[in-house]
Amino acid sequence: MSRAPALRKGLVVGWSSVPSDTHRTRNEDAFLVMLDRGFFGVFDGMGGYRHADIAAQIAADEVQETLAPLAPDASDEAVADTLRDAFFAADAAIRAEAHSRSGAGSMGTTALLAVVRPAGVDTWSTLLGWVGDSRVLVLPEGSRFLHTLTLDDSVLRLHASSATQARKYQAALGMVTDSKHLSLRERDLFLERHVLTQAVGTSLRHVHVTAHLLSDGDLLILTTDGVHDNLTDREITAILRRARSVGDASKQLVTAARVRSRDREHVRAKPDDMTAVIVRLSG
Repeated sequence: MSRAPALRKGLVVGWSSVPSDTHRTRNEDAFLVMLDRGFFGVFDGMGGYRHADIAAQIAADEVQETLAPLAPDASDEAVADTLRDAFFAADAAIRAEAHSRSGAGSMGTTALLAVVRPAGVDTWSTLLGWVGDSRVLVLPEGSRFLHTLTLDDSVLRLHASSATQARKYQAALGMVTDSKHLSLRERDLFLERHVLTQAVGTSLRHVHVTAHLLSDGDLLILTTDGVHDNLTDREITAILRRARSVGDASKQLVTAARVRSRDREHVRAKPDDMTAVIVRLSG
């Protein structure tokens, strides 16, 4: 599924989402776009569990419902508290759904939400809330370098002595194109990077919330791991820089990730659902 860019004064958004080749009639990703409120999210149902698609959609619905009453002029603290409430509400709803389905077992999903609001003449307040390994990236206007604003809830955290070291691991693994040049430790981390330490519906303990100040012209990119696991950060950056629009960029990202997923010889290739939501900030 791809959509042409939607426009709100100051924000332009495009998105694309496709199911994995392993289950082409069922997309286990979900996404949320509330352009009039500046709410954008992606949710990746856990493929190792049953009803992953339902878990992802429940999370998207619960987050939207919880955020809807939030006042446009709410303080950053109020937004952060509401983000946490939304994720824990989604966690409870997914657990209840799993309990109601006899034999369903556990159901879980990643959850990632960005709340984007004007902060000044040419600046934007962006609050992020996330659980799992869906990511938010930013490409500043005119920059050749992509920045990752989120840190995965993955086993990388367990192998790192600090969040700073975990971010270094995450950045390094995002550039891998050939496992031959990795040490044994790096190879193990690369192969285990998809293993989550928490998710909504199964093991939620903490919702990460961070605040960022972005500028006009910046691109905010939300992806599920089907995109950023298949593509390197350099490949993502190249696509963003050459795309004609955010709608074109989101479609190109998902298409490139799908092509890579079918290349059985490539070290990054893996079949998965793939979703990208891209927001351009502009005055």
